[in-house]
Amino acid sequence: MEDDQPCGRRTPVVGVGFFAAGLRAWAVPWLVLAAVEWFDLLPLSVLIAYIEYKRNPKYREQYDLGLSPDGLSFRTSTVSSVLKWSLYSSFWETNRAFVLSYGRGIPTVIPKAAFATPADLDAARTILQAAVVAPR
Repeated sequence: MEDDQPCGRRTPVVGVGFFAAGLRAWAVPWLVLAAVEWFDLLPLSVLIAYIEYKRNPKYREQYDLGLSPDGLSFRTSTVSSVLKWSLYSSFWETNRAFVLSYGRGIPTVIPKAAFATPADLDAARTILQAAVVAPR
């Protein structure tokens, strides 16, 4: 069975180990991190994604997105691709984005700011609701 929260399980052990060894100054950050991970206040996947975004200039290129009944198309200066809707298993909507999921921890994020008008946003929502298998 795959452990989907290895840090959440090991971090408190490290903190308690430091505490038991009398290294309380080292134990405190580990125990705080354990609490943050346990209550999912800052999922490590979000932190890792942020670090990767900062390190890789490819993610800061301008993307041209297109949504159609056939799929999601995107183009940058280095990539041109069409992803069929059948790739995605679910999607959800936040105040700022549509998030499409096609695997454990693998999202496609479409910022709502990418849409020029409220009508474009409504059209995108309609396409997603019709095309993606299991909306949340």
